This record gives sequence, C-alpha cells and structure tokens, in this order.
Amino acid sequence: MQAGSPARLSPCRFMHSGYCTSSTSPRPRSPTTLGRLPSGLRPTPTGGATGFKRGWASGHYCETARKERESPRLGSAATAPRGALMQSRPLFEESQFFLRSITQSFHLVNTARAAIIHLGDSVQKIIDAGLDDRVIGALYPTPEGTTGQNLRVLTSRDFDDTEKELAHMWLAATFAHYESWAQGVEARTGIHGFEKAVQFPKEYASRLCSLPRSKHLSAAYAGHVIRDKLCLGSRQRITHALSLYRYYKEIRNCTMHSGGLASSRLQDAATEAVIPHSSLVARAGWRGQPISLISEGEQVSVDLPLVRDAIALLQRLVFSIDGMLMISTHGEDEVDRRWTSEYGTSPVRVERAPSAPWLADRVGKRLDMPNPVDPASRGGTLWPRVQREEYVQFLEARGLLRIAR
Repeated sequence: MQAGSPARLSPCRFMHSGYCTSSTSPRPRSPTTLGRLPSGLRPTPTGGATGFKRGWASGHYCETARKERESPRLGSAATAPRGALMQSRPLFEESQFFLRSITQSFHLVNTARAAIIHLGDSVQKIIDAGLDDRVIGALYPTPEGTTGQNLRVLTSRDFDDTEKELAHMWLAATFAHYESWAQGVEARTGIHGFEKAVQFPKEYASRLCSLPRSKHLSAAYAGHVIRDKLCLGSRQRITHALSLYRYYKEIRNCTMHSGGLASSRLQDAATEAVIPHSSLVARAGWRGQPISLISEGEQVSVDLPLVRDAIALLQRLVFSIDGMLMISTHGEDEVDRRWTSEYGTSPVRVERAPSAPWLADRVGKRLDMPNPVDPASRGGTLWPRVQREEYVQFLEARGLLRIAR
C-alpha cells in the first residue's frame, strides 16, 4: 500500500491513488456479444426476393459478429486486468436497480434480435408455400393483438432497419433508467441539485466534489471501489465521462424531439466530447467508437454499437458516483438507516470484536451492503482486518454496536 492510503483520501481524491488500472465493463454478459446468435443458430443463405432474406444471404450477421470479436471494446475480456473484480455491489438501491435493469434490457434486445431472425426465416417458408395470414396466425401462437399479417410484414423488412429501430428504443429506455436513478439518489440523500450534477460536467464539479468524507468508511471501502472494473478512476475521468454523456444524451434528444435531425446542442456536444474521448481512450482503457462530428440539421444516425457505448459509459458513471457517496457522510447515513431498520435503535451488543463472517452476515447479507474486499488480495478476501476494524469503529462511534470489554 502506498502512502496516502484510501483511509486518508477524500471522496473526490479516492480515485487518484493509482489503484484503478482499467475502466472496462462488467460481465454478467459482455456487450461484445451483441451481434451473436445463440449456439447452433446461424443465418442460412437462401433465395427469395424479400429484403429480409437478401440481408442474410450476404452473411451480414456473421460478418458483424466477426468484427466485434476481433475488435474488443470496453467490457471484453481482452481489456480486463488480471485480478480485477468483475463487478462489486454498489451501495444504493437505485444504483443496484439501474445495473440490473441495464443487464435485463441487454438480454431482452439480444433475444428479440435472435427471435426476429429465427421467426422471419420460419414464416418465410409458410409464405413461399402460398398460405395466407390466417394460416400463419394459426401456426404461430402470438400475444393478443398480434396477427399473421404482422408476421408476414416481418419477413419483408430489412434487418438493418429493424436493428436501428431496436437501437432507438434501447437508447431511450437507457437514459430513462439513468435519469430515474439520479432522481432516486437525490431524494434518498437530500443532495440538492444531484440530478443535474450527474448530467453536466460543471454541475458535477460544483456540487459533488466537496462532499464531506467519512474517515472510517473511506478506510473500509475506498480500496474496494477503486479495484472494481467499473471504477472510472479519478475526478477528471468522471468529468470527461460526463462530457461524453452530453454527446450521447443530445443524440437521444434529437431522435426523440427533433425528428432525428441534429440540433445546435448536439453539434456543440460532439465538438466538446472529442478531447475527453481521446483522454479516456489513452488513460482509462475506453474502447468506444470515435466521436462523429455533426452539423446542425444533419440526420442523426443511431445503431446498436452506439447504444452499447452509451450503456458502458452510464454503468461507469453510476458505479463511480455511487462509490463516492459510499465513502462520504451520506454513506454513513445510509448505513445508519439500514442498521436501525433491521436491528432497532438500541446498540447491538456483542462479546468480542465482530469477525469477518459475522460482518458478512449482519452487514453484507442482512443489510444488503457491499462487503469490503482486500485490495491486495488476488482471491478477493472479504472483510480483511484493517477494513473490518475501521468499520467496527464506525459502528461503535455511531452507537450502533457495543462490544463488551
């Protein structure tokens, strides 16, 4: 451990210590799997005059998957440092919900893509046999409101157009989740202007970089946070990430509010994001697509790789800002709230200093709190001695725990 250990770092400086070596994305599922079919399912070159089949006869899908496998982005195993945690649990329920929701939406979009390919190819065979919409509807059980005509139309569509529509919907849903997270954390912590601070670089600098730190929780959790692959690593990187956020957010705004034409705000956001993007590529392992400069009035292009990059960015912002709050006095208040809700307002009495298994059960499991990990441990030892002692001191200082001595 270097001088200036996590115990002495402020919320905005805890990531300056150099422990964070990468900002690669989490897995349960790597975003690079976008563009892959389930095992055993491959597009088959077949004849036919429909746009759907022509798109797949060219091997478009397999070519996309090959390029993505050969060009790892944020989140691929090729960019992960050895020994880094895949993903730690954030503190706030809103942060946990955001990460779960993003993972679920990822699976939903990929399932839809695979289902469209499989179903379209199957329905085309029925159409080629000369059967009408009623027969198609009878052969394929569908939800209420869906007809055989809908399935027939599916086969006539170009798959690239379908993917663009999925990308638009996914982008809108992703930013809705992020804004909901920001609103929820502001309500929970009482930080005035938090919602703006996590969307604008200048607001972030003025509102979140002077949070009062918690001595004990900094010592217990800072090493745990900065070791995670979702950690951005420094105040400057968060500021740069927020500049990129403005770029993706303005793309979303243009697709929702201006008929898909670029606004002056998007033009400015794209220009302002170029340097932050280059910095994150050089210093934080960012593998997102280059920024596309665009002029006001031009058509905005949205595809799945762009949405994937936006999601990778938002995951890091949520986790990194949650970590800053966790080692501040707001983290102390959250621990106090959960502890008293579970164990009451009277101190919990114990005969001896709590052990690691005791804390893993009483704090990690029952309070749904992160379990600190030893930064120097390759095996991810939970509740190492230093972190354990600091956390117990915090509980005693808050009157939540009393040890018989």
